[in-house]
Amino acid sequence: MVVLTDGKNEYNKDNRLARLLQDVALDPDRPVKIFCIAFDEQSDFATLDRIAKASAGKAFDARDPAKIDEAFVKLVSSF
Repeated sequence: MVVLTDGKNEYNKDNRLARLLQDVALDPDRPVKIFCIAFDEQSDFATLDRIAKASAGKAFDARDPAKIDEAFVKLVSSF
């Protein structure tokens, strides 16, 4: 799964990071890796990195617009 974001979760009804990390933890019977790309300086890269790592995926930092191409190349190379 690829997640692109320009910010952070602002949906107050469902923004518990601990629960999300538990929900996305890699299940060997149903492996779904999450790859995150932060593409705006307001993106919460540290949280995206935690989410990706919980699923055995990876986060890519493209908060600098000049790095978006590089982030996509790295993402595609991860498969």
